Amino acid sequence: MIRSIFFVSGAALAVVISASSVQGQAPTKTTNSGVYTAEQAERGKKVFEAKCTACHDTGRFTGDMFLEPWDGKLLKDVWDIASGTMPEDNPGSLPQQEYGDILAYFLHLNEFPTGDTELQGNAAAMATIKIEKKVAAVAPASTNAPETKSVKAGVYTAEQADRGVALFMTKCASCHAPNRFTDDLFYTSFAGKPMWEMFDVISDTMPEDDPGGMKPEEYADVIAYLLKLNGFPTGATDLPTSKEALSSILMEKP
Repeated sequence: MIRSIFFVSGAALAVVISASSVQGQAPTKTTNSGVYTAEQAERGKKVFEAKCTACHDTGRFTGDMFLEPWDGKLLKDVWDIASGTMPEDNPGSLPQQEYGDILAYFLHLNEFPTGDTELQGNAAAMATIKIEKKVAAVAPASTNAPETKSVKAGVYTAEQADRGVALFMTKCASCHAPNRFTDDLFYTSFAGKPMWEMFDVISDTMPEDDPGGMKPEEYADVIAYLLKLNGFPTGATDLPTSKEALSSILMEKP
């Protein structure tokens, strides 16, 4: 039961956290302090790809969907669940340091800074580190900043959404039901954020058997279909693919 909670629902994670959090710990550093090395994260990536990707894509371990439930908690809370329930077909079977390497990879995925020493694969070391959301750099104000608009303004075409549904059924439907992209978990991840964030996650992690294997225009077509699923209006131009253009479009709840 804990396995499915850990990897499926950000809301349900809070239940696990409340039961597993270590009491009375006094962390001495945070995930923003450089608690792992780049070499360790690379090792962790290889272990994750060999032991975990059959069931889990990296998108589940990046961004607010992953960080929101853990913010302010001890890294040991993640360690306890990962080392106790993974891999799903043989829980707890990896060497302890490999679990530490996987957590280092998760920190790398979320763009936490590297340091000079490796993250130690044991509970005591994990209990000294508090998870913090990465503090985003504040960009200087610009008088030439592009005007932003909402997905409610009509940012895709009906023809693009039709192309997207065909791609979704071919590339995505074997693993994902369409209603997965109309629920609260989906909106919690992206509401109020630039559309670039959704495009970046989907184009980097999907399809699960060939991440990044589609053309940028095809990813935009699939996202247009997701917008249609959620009742957002169509417009006169296709949803773009560039970071600059997508960053000027804000995702909202319908």
